[in-house]
Amino acid sequence: MAGKMSVGDKVKRIFSSLLHKAAANKTDDVVKSQTDTKNDNDSNGKRTQTEDVKINLRSREAFFQRIGTFSTLTWFAKPRALLPPCCARYGWENTDTDILRCTSCHAILCGKLIETNNAEKFGEHVKRLEDSLISSHQKHCSWKLNPNPESFMQLEFSDRVESLQGYLARLESVLSLGKQLPQIDTSFLEDFDTDRAFDLLGGLKKDKSESGLYIDHLIEQSTCVIALCGWTKIASSSAATVTCTFCQRQIGMWNFTDIEGQGQNQGNKESQGHLKEATSDCEQQPRLEGDWEPAQKKMKTQHIPKKVPFNPLTQHKPWCQWIVSTTEFQKSPSKTPGWRRLLLLLIPDISPGAQRPVQRIIGNIKTTPPHQGLKNIRQMFKDWSSLPKFSP
Repeated sequence: MAGKMSVGDKVKRIFSSLLHKAAANKTDDVVKSQTDTKNDNDSNGKRTQTEDVKINLRSREAFFQRIGTFSTLTWFAKPRALLPPCCARYGWENTDTDILRCTSCHAILCGKLIETNNAEKFGEHVKRLEDSLISSHQKHCSWKLNPNPESFMQLEFSDRVESLQGYLARLESVLSLGKQLPQIDTSFLEDFDTDRAFDLLGGLKKDKSESGLYIDHLIEQSTCVIALCGWTKIASSSAATVTCTFCQRQIGMWNFTDIEGQGQNQGNKESQGHLKEATSDCEQQPRLEGDWEPAQKKMKTQHIPKKVPFNPLTQHKPWCQWIVSTTEFQKSPSKTPGWRRLLLLLIPDISPGAQRPVQRIIGNIKTTPPHQGLKNIRQMFKDWSSLPKFSP
C-alpha cells in the first residue's frame, strides 16, 4: 500500500530523530555551560584570562623573568640608565641584539648605541634612549605611566626573618648538589674570621642533621658561601646548575674544580713531582724508531683549559646587586654590596677586621711585596735592638 512506510524508511526516521535530539542537547549544554561560567565570573568578581596575564606581568617574578632575557651577547656595554633592571621595570624584554620588545603592547625599541668620540653627543643619545623606555610604548600601554616599583630593582634586607628564610631556602637547594659542588674561592671573605663565619652560617640551619645524613665539612662550607652570595639551584634542571636570584645568571658547576679534589691537592703535587722525575729519566733513554707522539695530540693535551675554583662573586653579572651597592639605581643608596649586608644582618656580631691576630699577619704577608716585607722585618729587629735598657 502506498500509505504504508517500509521498514527501511522507519529505521532511517528513527535514527534521524535520535541524531537531531542529541545535537540539540549538546548545543543546549554548551550554551548553558558558557552562560553558567559567565554568570559565575560576574557574580564572584573573577578576572578574565587576559587580565590575569596583565597582573602576572607586573609581579616581581615576571620582573626577574624579563631580566633573564638579557644576555651579555645581545645587550652589552650599556650605560647605567639602560641596564636590564631599568628596562625590565618598564615592561621590556630583550629579544635580539640591541632589540627590546614590550611584553604587553609588543612595541619594538632599538637600543643600539652610536659610535662617536663626542661625549656630549653620546650623552644626548643615551638620554633619548632612556626617554624611549617610556615613549616607545603604544598609546594605551599601561607601562607608560605605571612601571614596576623601584623596590624591585634592589635587594631588600630590612626584615631579618624574611632574609633568613631566603638564605635557608637557597642553602637547602644548593645542598642537594652534594659532591657535585666545586671548590670555592673564599678570598673575598678575608676581612672576616672565616672559620667562625662558616660555623655561624651553618648553625643557622638547626635542622640540618634531622635527616640523619652525614654532611661533609667542605660541602657545608661551599653551600654556605654559595647561598650567602645569592645563588640557588635551578629546580627545573637535573644538572648541577645554579642561578642568581637577582641577575638571573646561570652557571654549571662542572666548569670548576671538583670539590673532591680539594683535600687531595697535596697528594697530587707529590705525584706530579714523581711523574716529572720519571719523565726526565725516560727522556734520557734512547728512543726507538716508533716511540714518538703526534704533534697534533700534544697540542690538544697542552691546550686543555685548566679548571679553577668557583668564585661566587665574580660569576655575577657586573651590575648585580649581590656584588655592587645600590648606587646603580637609587638616589639614597647603600654603599655595601648585597652579600655583605646579608652576612652582617644574619650575624650582627661579626664585623670586618674581626680576624684573629694570626690571620691578620698571614693576610699582610700575602698582600705585601717581598722586598717591602723584608724591609719591615729589618725595621722590626732594629726597633727591638734599640729599646732602652733600664737598670734594676
